[in-house]
Amino acid sequence: MGGRPPVDKATWPRWMHCIAQLDLSEIAAQNVAVRYSLPDTGLLVFFADTDSFSGSDHQGAVCYVPNEELDKEHEPPVLRPVYGEDWNCYDITAGSVSRSDAPTIFPRWPIK
Repeated sequence: MGGRPPVDKATWPRWMHCIAQLDLSEIAAQNVAVRYSLPDTGLLVFFADTDSFSGSDHQGAVCYVPNEELDKEHEPPVLRPVYGEDWNCYDITAGSVSRSDAPTIFPRWPIK
């Protein structure tokens, strides 16, 4: 969940944050029947406009990253805080936090 995916600025959906990354080789190794045909390698990266958590319309995108792109370093685009206008709810224990201190990428949480 979250993290900084290996997606270049041109591919990264505008104003969206990475909320999940699925390693397709791990899914293929499970030999599970899937309803849709998926590649055996690469990543599926899920993005969401986290401003939608503030009550606006929900928007999202999914990008496929082929294996040959996985080892490249990509600089993410300039992003707004992960919680949009509600960015100051991220850490209420921090006291007065400036907008420039608000996180712009969700932390990476591995899930097995």
